[in-house]
Amino acid sequence: MDNLLPWSQLLEVIEPFYPKVGNGRRPYPLETMFRIHCMQQWYSLANKIPC
Repeated sequence: MDNLLPWSQLLEVIEPFYPKVGNGRRPYPLETMFRIHCMQQWYSLANKIPC
């Protein structure tokens, strides 16, 4: 995966929209969540909502 995508550039675009640490549970690291999301999409593991 590291050779396929420019992770640092993609994370810079997403970071302003990702939750910040505040009052409550700390969010998972952005890079971790983004990589999980990409793998779910690539391998069709995303949750599908039945219609």
